[in-house]
Amino acid sequence: VYKRQLEIVVVADPALETATPGAIAATVAPGDLWGSWRRIAARCDLAWPIAPETGGLLEEVVRVMAAAGSGVLGSRGGAIAIARSKAATAAWLGAHGVPVVPTVRLDETLPAATAGWVIKPDDGAGTVDTMLAADREALARWRERRDGTRFVAQPYLAGAALSLSMLAQDGKAWLLSCNRQDVSIADGVFHYHGGVVGGAEARRAALAPLAAHIAAILPELWGY
Repeated sequence: VYKRQLEIVVVADPALETATPGAIAATVAPGDLWGSWRRIAARCDLAWPIAPETGGLLEEVVRVMAAAGSGVLGSRGGAIAIARSKAATAAWLGAHGVPVVPTVRLDETLPAATAGWVIKPDDGAGTVDTMLAADREALARWRERRDGTRFVAQPYLAGAALSLSMLAQDGKAWLLSCNRQDVSIADGVFHYHGGVVGGAEARRAALAPLAAHIAAILPELWGY
């Protein structure tokens, strides 16, 4: 039986003295991040990019690695561009039959709300810069201090905060766990305190079709 030797290359920051057992450490040259990644990716048959979606960083990493001729183990650019924007995600899901909370840019006409509006960065993760404006006066004060094109507003909906962990590949989904999130609001500011993996498994029967549908309408999602 033919066995091909597998070599793993790990990108390393020269400032860190981290051992990489069983792997080749490829050092990133200071001041030449993109050039280093491009040269390292060109040496490899496959590349697995791990980077924040915020600011378009993951999109650029995927583009650089693909341009270097490496096969990319990860989501493709179109899916990343949609998923990193809360407004684009809500619009895409809503257009494909997924019930979503109305989501508008902060400088657009606000949807009706009975319990205030959630204000959050369109491009960002977790509860960073996320607040609850209880009334239009609070919202007006927030608008004065922020760039309305960078934030979105949504009517606040009380209820359980949940998340899904899933694998996706070419339009198919494998739901790993239904999770419960620990989120609080203090003085109008949201705080994320972690969560319980599998804490919402009682709702799997209802949530599994949602995971499958999202993977089907965003077929460029790949991996975790």
